Formats: sequence, structure tokens, C-alpha cells
Amino acid sequence: MNHNILNVNTTLSCNGLLCLICLKNNFSYRVCIFNPLTEEHKYLPDMPSVSQTVTRLRISKYIDNEAYLYQRFGFGFNPSTNEFKVVRIAGIHNITHMVTLKKKKPFNWDFDPKNFRQKVDVFTLSRTGVWRSNIDMPFACPVESSGAVVNGAIHWLCSRQGQFKESCIVVSFDLSDKKFRVIPNPPDCEMGQDCELLVLGGCLAITDYYASRIDIWVMQEHGVEGSWTKEIVIIENLPRVSFTSPQWIHPLCLLSSGKIVISYKRGALYCFDPEETEWKNIFTKRGLHPLDQFMAVSYNPSLVSPCLH
Repeated sequence: MNHNILNVNTTLSCNGLLCLICLKNNFSYRVCIFNPLTEEHKYLPDMPSVSQTVTRLRISKYIDNEAYLYQRFGFGFNPSTNEFKVVRIAGIHNITHMVTLKKKKPFNWDFDPKNFRQKVDVFTLSRTGVWRSNIDMPFACPVESSGAVVNGAIHWLCSRQGQFKESCIVVSFDLSDKKFRVIPNPPDCEMGQDCELLVLGGCLAITDYYASRIDIWVMQEHGVEGSWTKEIVIIENLPRVSFTSPQWIHPLCLLSSGKIVISYKRGALYCFDPEETEWKNIFTKRGLHPLDQFMAVSYNPSLVSPCLH
């Protein structure tokens, strides 16, 4: 596999395979399924076009009646059929509120259904797989792509209708019946757009960021509201680690010892011990240039081949 030709935008991990979302050009993506252990890989067929008539959102003095175009991805495994699936949620949102950037007024996103269009494409990893796109997405746009797969379902954080910048809900997509469902939020969790979904110990988990700590909520029984518990609190007590920019802090996985591995600023890996509230540096990449940064994901090695499906 020639890594030099890949411009990887997103990496999703599931059951021994990585789903690499590679940027081709001007909002066009190509998907590659890759096994790092065996180095086998498979490129999927091109995805359906989102729209041929979308006006790209421009950075200008005034933005009025433009269209915001986005794509979010998910990668999961359906245990009932023993199939891997790639899911793309593509959306077009017409922005009807004019924003004067010079006056630094905030964006006002209007989620009127008549101005908001989304479609879902699903690819089943097989020798004769094709993209299928007869599924509607009944919720506002996901915050980011997601590899949080629990109980045969992919989970996304989605904006609430009319509250794009305020609060989120957890939405699952069942890979078996291809239906979307709302997962109850944890109690006392603000569920802002800084929150992040992950899988810890086989359970769905949510990170909730504060000025000097990160709370991690774990859903012990999938889909049951009362099963949310605050399992881990990560404390900011390391001089080189700051919680002022949550987008740079990504919990990755829970070790058998109870410690948690954290990616920081795409340039360092730390191990945090919740019991001792101690940080330990695992790896730091030298250099501050963006090309020196890395993308870290949790990965469980497997011999499964992307080419045999």
C-alpha cells in the first residue's frame, strides 16, 4: 500500500480493520479498508455524488442564501450477518441568515426542514458490494464522523433541531435493521459539541469537558438510560497538558489496569491513572509542523482480510 498517495482525513477502527476516509479533491472522498497487521487493503467504489448543484460556502464579508455541505462517516460490524459496513451521512443545509463577519456576529443556523436535506449511503463490504442510498436521516447533522460501534450499531453525536451550537443528542444507526434511534443522554452531562463518543470496555462512553477536568460517562447496558455512570474523571495536573482546547484531547482506550490512553494535540500520547491522578508520557513526536502530527485510534489486531468480504 502506497501511503504517500493517501490524504487521510479520518480514520475509523472496528474489529481489526481500519476505514480510511481519503480526501481526493474539493470535498470528494475515497474510502480504503485497511488491515495494518497484514497490510492488506481494499478501495471501495466511488460514493454517489452528494449534489451537482451545491454552492460552496464562501468566506466573504456577507454570507447569504449559501449552502453548507458536509459528509460524516461511520464504520461498523454487524454480528448477525458477519458483515462490515461503511455508512456515509451527506447533508446540504441552505443558510438563510445573513452574517456580517466584520461585526463578528455568530452564525445562526436555521434547521427548517424545507432548508435541510440529508441522505444516508451504506456500503456492505463484500466482493460485489455497492453503495445503497434509500435511507433517510431524521436528525440534524452529526458533529463528526464516528467509529463508536456498540451492539451492532454506529453512534453519532447529533445537533438538536434549532440548536446547532448548543446541545447534542446521541443517535444510533442499527446495522441490522438500518434504523436510527435516540440513545438517552447521561444525567448531569452538558452534552455540548465538545463532547466525544468512544467505546470503553465494550460499552458506549461520552467525554464531557470542563475547564480543569474531563468526565467520562459509561453506559453499562446499551440503550438503558439508568445505566449511565460516571466512571473516570481526568484531572489537569500536568504542566504540558491544557484542557482549554478540548478538541486537542482525545481519550482512546481503557487498559485492563484501569488506566486510560489519551492522544494530545496529535503530537503526544499519555497514559492517565485515575486512581493516582498521575500522567505518564508514552510518546511525543518532535516538531510542531502540521505534517509532523499524527492521528491515533484504538485498534485491536486481527487477521481478518478486507479482500475476502
